[in-house]
Amino acid sequence: MTRSKATNLILFSIIVAILDGVFKFFALTRLPNEGSRALFPIDFLLHKNPGIAFDIPIPMIIIFLLTLVIVFSLAKFGIKTWKHEPEKSLASALIVIGALGNLFDRFLNNFTTDYIILFGRSAINLSDILIISGTILLLWYTEDRKRRTLSK
Repeated sequence: MTRSKATNLILFSIIVAILDGVFKFFALTRLPNEGSRALFPIDFLLHKNPGIAFDIPIPMIIIFLLTLVIVFSLAKFGIKTWKHEPEKSLASALIVIGALGNLFDRFLNNFTTDYIILFGRSAINLSDILIISGTILLLWYTEDRKRRTLSK
């Protein structure tokens, strides 16, 4: 992947994060609460997540501190790998952008606003999708690099 492609994808991710903020506002002001229906494999309802993934309760200060450590570490890694491995930089940027989207939401509301309900059980938002995509890509590109190195 070229750096210009990676740059375009990072800019697209920033737009997705901004859209996520708009959707979170819409969810808070317009969507019914999660317990009200969830009839379909994918539904749009309001879920307020005060913890981390799967509603695991962790004090907010710990979530803020861990998020900041992860964001700064991944940002540093992304900058370091930008020149020679833009794919890893892109993956890192996706995670950072998604994490900052959720962190901003936590700062404003003291919870993360989820609005996509999957199979009546899992609640996510676009920032979560960015984080998951970035994590999968980072693992993929790291493993791919290992395979290429071993095959030489």
